[in-house]
Order: sequence, then C-alpha cells, then structure tokens
Amino acid sequence: MANSLRRLKPDQALFFSPCGLMSILNPIIQSFMRSVISLWHHVAKNPKTERQKEVTYKQEKGYHPWRVKNNYGRRERVENTFYRFKTSFGRQFLSRDENNRENELTIECHLLNKMFKIGKPISVLTS
Repeated sequence: MANSLRRLKPDQALFFSPCGLMSILNPIIQSFMRSVISLWHHVAKNPKTERQKEVTYKQEKGYHPWRVKNNYGRRERVENTFYRFKTSFGRQFLSRDENNRENELTIECHLLNKMFKIGKPISVLTS
C-alpha cells in the first residue's frame, strides 16, 4: 500500500467507495462525484419533487383534503356516468342519420341529467 501511494502522480487521489474498494481518480472526477453526492444529500433533505410535495401535503392535512384538492376519483365518476348512460339507453343509436343521432344523444343526455337530479341523495360530509 505504501509503495502504491509513492507512485501516485500529484493530480491523482485515492477514493474509497461504499463497498470498501479503492481506486485512483483524477481531480475532475472527484469534483463531479462531490457535486453529485452533495446534490443527493440536498434532495434527500429537501423534498422538491411533485410526488414528495403531494405525500407531505397528504400526511399533514389528511386524506380527504388531499382528495378534494386533487379532484381524486374523477375518472371513476366519468366511467360510472357512461355505464349509467349505456345501461339506461342502450349501447347503440336508434337513428341512422348523423343529425338525428346528434339530436338523440342530446335528448338522452338531458334525460340522464334529469334522472340524476331526481335520484341524487343529499349528502353531508361528517368528520
């Protein structure tokens, strides 16, 4: 080990990896590795990604405020609406003409909205 240290050039240095392996690196690589390690430590201490912000918000405020803020479940509501539409009026149009199909779809949407208004329960969030 002492003999190998004597043979090093002035612009080279020893680097100890987490595995315990020893390698010789030049100063450019050393400075790059220092900057990568410091950036990693900064990111680990300060959560800046969108996911980390959302996880922090959810932990601090709770599930329901996070769900309301992000409009979580929107896709589920849309799929449920189309399911309700198709089961109520069928999967096919009755008309063959494009203008008549448009009119048929408009009437069916109005009917679905009326049915939804009549049957929608009044719900209140309790804590």
